Amino acid sequence: MLSGNILAKLQEIVGPENVSINQTDLLAHSYDATPTFQSLPDAVVKPKNAEEISEILKICNEHKIPVIPRGS
Repeated sequence: MLSGNILAKLQEIVGPENVSINQTDLLAHSYDATPTFQSLPDAVVKPKNAEEISEILKICNEHKIPVIPRGS
């Protein structure tokens, strides 16, 4: 579970509309095409550019938060 402080930092980087802890969003991002594997994330963060990605990764590295990238 992410602390409110970390969630606030992520929201500062990408905007509050691009950070979700909504159960529906978390469930939708809890699996991919890997059979029989599912893991609920603590949050879904949607960066818009490389600078935001860099800032997100700095925070996650500092707090030892695993990051699972997803894209299409």
